[in-house]
Amino acid sequence: MRWSAAALAAGQILVGGPVAAAPTVVIIALLAVVGLGVAVADRRLNTAVAWRQVSAVLMAVDLLATLGLVLAGLLQGNDELWVLLVLVVLAAALRYRIRGALAVALGAGLANGLLELLVNGGEPGPVIVGRLLVLLVVGGFAGSIARELDVERRLYQRMAEASQDIVAKRDEDAILGALARHVKDALDGSRATVHRYTLAGWEEVQLPDVLSVGSADGGPPLLTDEEGGVSATLHRLTWQQGSGRQPNRLTLPIRLPERPAEYVVAVEVTGPRPSALAEGALLALAESSAVSLATRDLIRHQEASNRRLERLEALRTRFVATVAHDLRSPLTTVKGVARILRGRREQVAPEQVDAMLASVERQANRLNRLADDLLDAARLDSDALELKLTDVAIDDILRSVVDDAGDEVELLGTPGLVVEADGPRLERVVWNLVTNALKYGRPPVHLCAETDGDQLTISVRDHGRGLGPEQVENLFQDFAGSGDPDSVGLGLAIVWELVEAHGGRVEYRPADPGADFVISIPRERTPGGSDR
Repeated sequence: MRWSAAALAAGQILVGGPVAAAPTVVIIALLAVVGLGVAVADRRLNTAVAWRQVSAVLMAVDLLATLGLVLAGLLQGNDELWVLLVLVVLAAALRYRIRGALAVALGAGLANGLLELLVNGGEPGPVIVGRLLVLLVVGGFAGSIARELDVERRLYQRMAEASQDIVAKRDEDAILGALARHVKDALDGSRATVHRYTLAGWEEVQLPDVLSVGSADGGPPLLTDEEGGVSATLHRLTWQQGSGRQPNRLTLPIRLPERPAEYVVAVEVTGPRPSALAEGALLALAESSAVSLATRDLIRHQEASNRRLERLEALRTRFVATVAHDLRSPLTTVKGVARILRGRREQVAPEQVDAMLASVERQANRLNRLADDLLDAARLDSDALELKLTDVAIDDILRSVVDDAGDEVELLGTPGLVVEADGPRLERVVWNLVTNALKYGRPPVHLCAETDGDQLTISVRDHGRGLGPEQVENLFQDFAGSGDPDSVGLGLAIVWELVEAHGGRVEYRPADPGADFVISIPRERTPGGSDR
C-alpha cells in the first residue's frame, strides 16, 4: 500500500506543479517514516503489546499520508485518489481484524468527505455517502477474512502444541486420551469418546478422563444415532449434522496413510462444521497420534528384541558351559576306567571289570541322551520332529532309567504295561524328570507307572522341598532354568514338547514333602493324530 501511495505522490509532483508539490513531498516523507518505523520495529520489538502500540502509530501515519495524497489530488481537480483509502482499510484489516478495519474505514470515509467539503465547497450528497459505504463494505469483508485466517492460524498453532504433547507420550491410553481432549477443545465440543474397531464391530474404549468431560451421565456412544446407525468410517473424517435434540458430531479416524483406522475419536460439536483447513489440521493431528502409537509399538518391539538378544547371549554362554560340564562328568568316568583297564587289568577282578564296563555304558547312555536332547531341541525349533511309534513295554523303559540312575530311585506301579509311543524319546522324557528330581530334590525318588482309563500315567516324585509359585509359572518354558547357574532349563522344556508330541500332557503337583511330575499320554494313538 505504501509503495502505491508513494508512486502516486511522485506522479502528483511531476504533473501537479507547485500547488501539489509541497503536500506531496510531505506525504513521501511520512511514508518514508512509516517504512523506517516498520524496519526498526521488526528488529527491536520483542513483545506483542509493544508491537501493537507501534503498529497503531504507524497505521495513523499511513492514514494521514494517504489523506494528504487525496488532498493533493483534490487540489489538482482529481477526486479519484480516494480509492487509495481502500488500501489503508485492507492494511487495517490485516493488523486489527474486523473491528480495526471498520474503524479505519469509518474514519477514512468521514475524513475524505470532510476534505471534499473543504476543497470543493459543497455537494457532499450521495457520492461521499457511497464512498463511505464502499470503505465500510471493504473493511467488513477484509476484516472477516482476516479474522478467519487468524482463527485458522491459532488452530494450527494449537494443533502443533497438541501434536508435541501427544508425541511425547508412550502409553496407549495417554495418547488416545490426549488426542480426544485436544480435538474436543479445538472444536469447542461438549464431550469426546474414543472407539476401537474389532472384528465384532465398534466398541468404546474406556478412558474415564475423556468420557466424563462435559457430560454428567456419559450419554450414548457418539458413533451411533437414535436409529443405531454408525456414523464413523475407518478411512476419512466424517461430519454428521444434528437434527432436533441430536448434536452435531464429528468422527476422526486415527490412522496412517493408506491404512484403515483401529481407533476413531467421536466429538459432539456445539458450533458449525469446521472449515476445510481446520479439518486438515485435525487429520494431521490424528495422523501424528497414529505415528505415536506406531512408534510406541516399534520401541516396545525393539526393546523386547534387545532384551531377548541379551538374554540369548547370556544363555548361550550358560549353555556352552553347562554342556561342557555335562560332557566332562561322564567322560571323566570313561577316561578313568580306560586308564585302569589299560594299566592294571591283571590286578582287577573279573567282577570289577564287569562293573566298570557297566559304568562306562551308563555314562555313554548319558552322553547319548544329552546329544539327543540337543538334536530334538533343534528339531522342535524348526518343527521337524517326527515320532517313530511302536508298541513299547513300559517296564523296559523304567528299568533302564533306574539302572542308569542308581539305588536312589525306586520303581513302583503296575507291571506289564504297554503303550504306543516313540520308545527312545519316552525313555528320555522319564530320564530327564528323574535326573531333575535327583539334582534338585531329595531321595528317595519314586518312579511309578499306572493306567487311568485309556491314559498311561508316569509319576516321578522326590522328597525335597518342592517348588515355589514363581518357579512353577515358567517351569516348562525354554531356558527357564531353576536358579541353578549350571542349568539352562532345557530338560523340562524338551519333556513338555515330547509329551505334547505324543498327544499327552505333563504337570507339576506339589507333594508333601517334595515335588511330583506326572506324565499322561494315550495308550493308543487315535487315527489322524499328530506325529511330529
